[in-house]
Amino acid sequence: MNLPLGNNAIVHRRALRLNKDGATKVARVIVPVFLAPNEDPTDMVASASFGPLVAVLQGLRSHDERLVEQLASRAPTHGKHKVHVRRDEDGRIVGAGGKGDGEDQEHDDDTDSAAEAALLHFSSPRDTATIAAFLRTRVYRPESLVWLEGYQALIRWRKENEITGLYAVPYDVEVGATKAFPLGRWVHQQRKALRAGALEERRKVLLDAPEAGLVWEPGEEAWENELAALRSYRRAMGHLAPRQDAVWGEGEAMVSVGQHMANLRRKGGLGKDPKRAAQRAQQLAAIDEDWNCPWPLNWQHHYTVLADLAQDEPGGVLPDIQPGVVFDADDIGLWRGRRLEGRRGGRGSGKRGAHRRP
Repeated sequence: MNLPLGNNAIVHRRALRLNKDGATKVARVIVPVFLAPNEDPTDMVASASFGPLVAVLQGLRSHDERLVEQLASRAPTHGKHKVHVRRDEDGRIVGAGGKGDGEDQEHDDDTDSAAEAALLHFSSPRDTATIAAFLRTRVYRPESLVWLEGYQALIRWRKENEITGLYAVPYDVEVGATKAFPLGRWVHQQRKALRAGALEERRKVLLDAPEAGLVWEPGEEAWENELAALRSYRRAMGHLAPRQDAVWGEGEAMVSVGQHMANLRRKGGLGKDPKRAAQRAQQLAAIDEDWNCPWPLNWQHHYTVLADLAQDEPGGVLPDIQPGVVFDADDIGLWRGRRLEGRRGGRGSGKRGAHRRP
């Protein structure tokens, strides 16, 4: 068999001529995969390191399509070498591995005994869905490795965060141990491509699959973009009590966070669907539990600014701040002075202290 894309120095092949009596013999192809430093061997879908294996499988497929088409119908989740698919001498699938302790299984019936030879072995366990995705995207309908990098990042991110079912990836999500991949923006690009009619059907099928669970609804995408802006604002400012005219972001990603928060706090601001409204309230509370505090937002805004400044003072105690001292366009000296006067005069509210974080 000619493997023009394979590395003949490392791909070892042993082919046996048929026995004169017609008994079946097996030809084995051993394909080493050399991973890059710190590369995860389970990221085979988008890894260039698996190129030699892709070349071998594509060569086998061009020789006989039946040899590869259903190769990933079963895969081991633990143990040592295991049979993935077994076929009879005519190439028909007659059984598959997936049970037992990882060793090749023994079978009593003649059909299974005739098909003990495994078509594919891995030196370490591989997940069924991973192998299926690898064969679909690298062998059957080869995809661009650039696109596959995003697809693999999506699958890995969902797995690491134990996410199942449909889930909208936040716009600001980045993944990668050594190199940050902008997964949120990549997902956004897939939605744009779908709306423009430029997303190939096979890619949409991959993204619709349970392991990807991509959300296509524009409304959900807009909500996730707004949440990303609110997370960024909260990290920078320490609160979700912006003035109504406050904006946040850069360039086209600018969001009117002040007006947006005002709208969300209104009755019915989270939507008419009770289930969706409850979910969105939980998402906002995960960013800042005081996003919809019962006291005035102006109070929350000033308090958070002063609490942040107090963290840098000895013992967490602020020095005297005179009226006229402005921080982020707020006269924090005047505001603090009035609070202290109210406390001395017995006009302070205990309810606010009960709801505030320490």
